[in-house]
Order: sequence, then structure tokens, then C-alpha cells
Amino acid sequence: AEMMGAILAVLDKNKFTLKFAFSYFDGGSRGLVSLADFESALQSANDSFKAHEPGTALTADQIRILVESVETEPNGMVDWRRFLEAFRWEPGAASHSDCACAIL
Repeated sequence: AEMMGAILAVLDKNKFTLKFAFSYFDGGSRGLVSLADFESALQSANDSFKAHEPGTALTADQIRILVESVETEPNGMVDWRRFLEAFRWEPGAASHSDCACAIL
């Protein structure tokens, strides 16, 4: 629960950077990326987190957890817009089940 809270806090704080990274990998502007591109977008955005706000980036394990647990569409694609809208970490929440993160 603590790790998920840390992940969600970083994602929530960096939604704009994530949106930019996902849209870069979404060549058709459909709001969908492959799982491999989802991971690449997370890593790209994470590099930006490290550069602009050291200490706020995700770890390799946290990125792996997101990639392994993200919900995919029937065609295997990740709806990155839904992913960004699906979570809101509330500080003080006891666990990730206390946040709106149905996509995970």
C-alpha cells in the first residue's frame, strides 16, 4: 500500500508531463498506446521528473509495477487518457484502494 501511494503521488504531481509523453507515443492521437509504448512513455516522463525535481521520480520497480498492472483494452492497447483520469491519490489514504485508481 505504501509503494502504491508513492507511485500515485508521483503520477498525480506530474500529470502534465505524463500527458505530453503519452501523446508523443500516440502517433494517431487516438488516446491509445501499446504496452511497450506505455512503458517507454513512463520512462521518458520519469527522466523528466528526475531532471526537474530530483527525488520525485519513480523507481524501476515502480515503473514495472505500473506496466504489469495497468488495464488494457481488448485489443491490448492502453487507453492513456483513461489512465491519467483514473487516479487521484488522496494524502492520508490508508491504501491504494482508497483512491480512484480503477485502471490499476
